[in-house]
Amino acid sequence: DPRTATIPIVILTAMKTASRHRIKALELGADAFLTKPVNEAELAAQVKAMLRIKAAEDRLRNENVRLEELVNQRIRELMAANEQLDLEKGQRESIQKTLSQSETRFKTMIEKCPLPMVVIDEHQNALFLNEKFMAVFGYGLEEISTAEDWWQAAAPDPEYRSKVRGCWDLMLKNGGPPPPEQDAPPWQLTSKDGQTRFCEFNIVPLEDVSLIIINDITDRITVEVQRAQLEKQLQQAQKMEAVGALAGGIAHDFNNILSPLMGFAELLKEDLPGESPMTDSVDEILKAAFRARDLVQQILSFSRQMDKEVSPIRIQSVIKEVIRLSKSIIPTTISIEHRIDNACPPVLADPTQIHQLVMNLVTNAYHAMERAGGILTVTLKETELSHAQSNGLDLVPGTYICLSVKDTGTGMDKRTMDRIFDPYFTTKGITKGTGLGLSVVHGIVKNSSGDITVSSKKGEGSEFKVFFPAIQEALHPANRTEAAPLPKGRGRILLVDDEPHIVKIEKQMLERLGYQVVAMENPLETLALFSARPTHFDLVITDMTMPGITGDVLAVKLMEIRPDLPVIICTGFSDQINQESAVKIGVSALLMKPVLTSDMALAVKSALAERDLVG
Repeated sequence: DPRTATIPIVILTAMKTASRHRIKALELGADAFLTKPVNEAELAAQVKAMLRIKAAEDRLRNENVRLEELVNQRIRELMAANEQLDLEKGQRESIQKTLSQSETRFKTMIEKCPLPMVVIDEHQNALFLNEKFMAVFGYGLEEISTAEDWWQAAAPDPEYRSKVRGCWDLMLKNGGPPPPEQDAPPWQLTSKDGQTRFCEFNIVPLEDVSLIIINDITDRITVEVQRAQLEKQLQQAQKMEAVGALAGGIAHDFNNILSPLMGFAELLKEDLPGESPMTDSVDEILKAAFRARDLVQQILSFSRQMDKEVSPIRIQSVIKEVIRLSKSIIPTTISIEHRIDNACPPVLADPTQIHQLVMNLVTNAYHAMERAGGILTVTLKETELSHAQSNGLDLVPGTYICLSVKDTGTGMDKRTMDRIFDPYFTTKGITKGTGLGLSVVHGIVKNSSGDITVSSKKGEGSEFKVFFPAIQEALHPANRTEAAPLPKGRGRILLVDDEPHIVKIEKQMLERLGYQVVAMENPLETLALFSARPTHFDLVITDMTMPGITGDVLAVKLMEIRPDLPVIICTGFSDQINQESAVKIGVSALLMKPVLTSDMALAVKSALAERDLVG
């Protein structure tokens, strides 16, 4: 019974005193075994001993109970602590998982960001480069492990690198963009492949590291530059339109002035005796007049008032003209030397385009020597290109005319030479060039079936060589001061021009050719005269630009009265008529002033041939 199990028991017996009985009694739970008769002293001692043992056992049991309670309490505390640890462990794992996910997202965000990014530590060691950075600039972390490595590669020029580094360090110090009063411009950084990128920086401090965000605005800058260039081209086109209108007016008036000058000079030469000492003077007058006429045509060509015509030309005179013009604008610190072989054969090209080509090359060379001066050398010679020599050129072996323009200026590196013929590429300032000059040169050369090369060294100058295929076709002289006998004829010609001196010289020309001429200065009176006598005249020669009625309208009205009437129109310049439109309205010929006697004679002969009136 648990209630009495702790009470000591002493067995007293007068029989069965053998040892086995004692052992059995003790095994059954007795605490002592006494045999009767019991000794009083022994009994008392045994009882005392049992009580001491009971007291000790009671204390032991109580201690065990206390210890058990303490153990249970500790177990409960440990279980509670363990539960708390499990809770904290779960929370910690959740936090670590969240941190890991956040780190992965942050890394992915930087890695896949469309902007180039760099992470550097406090000592400016590069810790991370994202994919966009490597794609834009071409460098990996093993190549630019520090900011200094990066600047050495991105800004090769020490002076420019110092400016960029100054802005960079200021932003790192301030932990953000520079103050508004020190706002940094877009910086030009060089990528691994040599391309120039326009970039802006933003710095984000992140405790002991910094995130550098680079905004590549190259495309935006390119678009802005192209838009500005297009605006300039539009302004230039508008200027050229105004210049064209002015040039047309000048050409008209100037050709009207040249007409009597050349006409009377021709008549004077014709009237002079064969050995007259004045013949040379008259020839000089004619040469000057022809040069003035060609100058007017050149003005019209540059103002786009005349169609470009490809024909066999000797480009020596064009080159000399450019050199003569250039001497007036190139400073005296630059000397011009030229070696022009006058024996070079002709080439098939447009004179205006050749003029533009040479002018662009000379101007380019001048700009390369503008600061320090130097020597500009222009050479023209005939050369034979063998198969080996034409290798690398878009040319076949044969005879070529080689134009060389050489300067002793700043020169170019290979990276620049690879791009000089690209449209809009320029190393000059905003006021010096548009990046179109050499691309135009390249286009003209290719259109002329030629090719162009460039050789240069930094600090030693540059040389451009242009190769034009030589042709053997004979040239027809533009200035015919001496001509074959002029065809003469008979017939009645009605002549009208509002300029009295032109009427006078053309009347004398025609009369010397054998024609009867009725000269008029008023187109409306001319129309009235012809209406009254439509069969009296065999040919009408009219000016184009006249007050009251233009020459083409007058021609139409005259041919309405008499459809078989041949009409010749003369003009100093007009944007209202050309050879094609003249043919459409039925005009027999369109002559450009100043009209030479030979041109007039041939045109009249051709116009009257249909009526068999040529003598």
